[in-house]
Amino acid sequence: MKHINQLLQSIACLWLAVGFSAPLFGGVLINSYRFSSGGGGGGSDPYFANVSFLLHGNGSNGATSSVDQKGHADTAQGSAQLSTTRVKFGTASMRLPSAGSAFTYAAASDIDLGAGDFTVELFVNFNTAPTAAVTLISNYPAWSFQWRNDAGAGLYLYYSNSQVAQSGSWTPSTNVWYYVVVKRTGTAISFWIDGTQSGSNATNASNFGGASPTAVGSLPYAAGTYIQTVDAWIDEVRVTKGVSRDVSSVPTNQFPDS
Repeated sequence: MKHINQLLQSIACLWLAVGFSAPLFGGVLINSYRFSSGGGGGGSDPYFANVSFLLHGNGSNGATSSVDQKGHADTAQGSAQLSTTRVKFGTASMRLPSAGSAFTYAAASDIDLGAGDFTVELFVNFNTAPTAAVTLISNYPAWSFQWRNDAGAGLYLYYSNSQVAQSGSWTPSTNVWYYVVVKRTGTAISFWIDGTQSGSNATNASNFGGASPTAVGSLPYAAGTYIQTVDAWIDEVRVTKGVSRDVSSVPTNQFPDS
C-alpha cells in the first residue's frame, strides 16, 4: 500500500507538471490554472480568449513602441519609451518619464470592461512616490485605474469623472515592483496588491462600456493632451473581459500569449 500511495503521488505531480486540468482519481479536480499564479507562471492561459489587451513592454532601450499582443496599434506620447533600467519580466518595461507621457491605443470596444466580470492587472515600479492623482491605465471616459489621495491614499477605479471604488489605504514606496489589480466579481469590485486584497468590496453593476482610446501611464484629457502621468515603470499589463481571475498569487513570469 505504501508503494501504491507513492506511485499515485508521483502521477499526481506529473499531472500538474504537464498542466492538465481534469478529474483525476475518482473526481478530484486538479486545476492547473490555480497553480499558474493567475495565468502568469508559465504555460498557457485558460482565459486567453477573454484577454482583450495584453502588453509585455519588451524591446530595446529607448524604443517608442510597446506592442499589444491582441492587435491594437500603439503610439508613444510625450517621452514615453521602453526602458531596460527596471524590468519585472522580459527584456524591458514601459517608462513614463515626464508629464504627458503615455503609450496610447486607438479606441476599440473590446478593451472596455462592459457590464460583467473583469480583471485589470499590471506591475508598477514608482520612480517618485505619488502624492496626487496618477493614472496607471485608462480607457477614458469608459474607465480609469488610478492611484489617488482624495478620500485617502490608495487605488481607485473611476467611471468617467465619478469615483466607483477605492482600495484600502496604500502609499507605495519607490524602486519596488508592485502587482496591482482591480477586478469585478458579479457586482463586487475589489483591489489587490501583491496577491492580497486591499480594503473591502464595493458594490457596483455599472456598464463600463464605450469605445474609447486606451492610455498606459496617463489620462487622456483632450485631443493630444495627457494628464495625471505616473512617474514610473510599468510592465505586464493585461485586461481580461468577462472573467474575474484568481489574483491571490503574484505571477512568476510574463503573462502567456496563448
